[in-house]
This record gives sequence, C-alpha cells and structure tokens, in this order.
Amino acid sequence: TVQKNQLEKVLSEAKEENNQLQNTVDLGSTLTVSDVVATSLKDNGKKTNLAKKVGKLRITFTINENRISKDGIKKVYLVLTNPLGEVVKDNNSGVVELKDQGQKVYSSIGEINYTTGLVKKVSFDTDFTKLFVDGIYKVQLYENGYKISETKLVLKKHKILWFI
Repeated sequence: TVQKNQLEKVLSEAKEENNQLQNTVDLGSTLTVSDVVATSLKDNGKKTNLAKKVGKLRITFTINENRISKDGIKKVYLVLTNPLGEVVKDNNSGVVELKDQGQKVYSSIGEINYTTGLVKKVSFDTDFTKLFVDGIYKVQLYENGYKISETKLVLKKHKILWFI
C-alpha cells in the first residue's frame, strides 16, 4: 500500500509536469506578428477613411519566424471593436475560446497558409454589411487562443471642404 501510494504520487507529479510542458509548447507554437495595418476600403476596393463608405476591412501583417508551429492552415480571429465598445459583426462572426479570457465574440476569421520557420507577409479582407460610425476602432488579432496583436483604425464622419 505504501509503495502504491508513492507510485501514485510520482505519477501525479509527472502528469502535472507534462501538462505544464504542453502548455509551454502550446504558447511557443502560437504565431507572433508584426507590422499590423488595418485599412478601411470601399466596396470597390479603394481606400477610404470615411465611416459611411466603409464596406471592407483589409488586415495586413508579417508573420514572424516560429520553428515550433506546424505547417498548415492557421485561423486568425479578428475582433473589431467600435468607438462605443461593441464588437462589429459580419457574416463570419462567432465565438472563440481564449486560453486566458474565456470566450470572446469575434468579427471575422482569416485563414492563412503557414510554413514552419518562414517569415511571411499576409493579408486578408473582411466584408462588413453594417454601417460604421466615426471614431477610433480597436483591431485585435487572436491565434491559438492568445492575443497576438492590437492596433487602431480611425474613421472620420465626412470630408470637410474649406473655401477661401
């Protein structure tokens, strides 16, 4: 009985250590990104910073080198928060499970073909049918249950013409 209890204790400690190592590998395999740019576009694809004309959002970023993450399709979740603090939704909206924050509503998903160890510049577009309001939007990117980047997007109400 004593030996059995000792072995169960050793097994329990080994399982705990294994879980900690798996969490470390999971965190290490999460993509890191840089140079994140959010660009607002009209429906025809031209850039605009006028809130009422936005039909699409283009997210462009560079995936940094990661030798742990495996090749394949990676899902990057976009959370676009308007100036009122509400998540802007489109046809691809849903809920994602985060490792440290529980569930979070996302605006859209971008799928990226990733190759282990390569630095790659990527972009994806999302279509929005909802009208935008002017102000500062918060753009957050999540992958593998972790936030990997955050940036801002400023939309104006309308152009101001000055006549002299």
